[in-house]
Amino acid sequence: MSKKVYVYSTMTGPVEYAIWVNGGGDIPMIQKSVRIEGGANVADKHLHTPRGVCTIISEEDYAILQQDGVFQIHKKNGFITVEHSKAPSIERAVADMESQDESAPLTPNDFDDGPGPKPEAEEAPAVAAPKPTGPGSRRK
Repeated sequence: MSKKVYVYSTMTGPVEYAIWVNGGGDIPMIQKSVRIEGGANVADKHLHTPRGVCTIISEEDYAILQQDGVFQIHKKNGFITVEHSKAPSIERAVADMESQDESAPLTPNDFDDGPGPKPEAEEAPAVAAPKPTGPGSRRK
């Protein structure tokens, strides 16, 4: 039985990392893929919004991920961390990671209410209401 690897992610959507090989006619085909779940910063049906999610994979799958350039970029940028033992809680495991990726939904905390000039709203040009036409539009 292979050992388990715990991959913690703060990405909003799931990502499937794949090994590509040339198939017939040199058409690229997926030989093997590993899916890392997303769902951080998205409310579920119980209105719980997790700060991160955990995907349990095998050592063989982790070896595949170590060869994937996109996985390495996600890890380097702080959206993924890998542990060989289970953390006491997901919140503790993701505490030092990037809090959200660019696809996370906006929250009130994303808007700056601090000092400084505020953008002025452009006033829409005044438009006269169209005059009623057709039968019954005249009043007697």
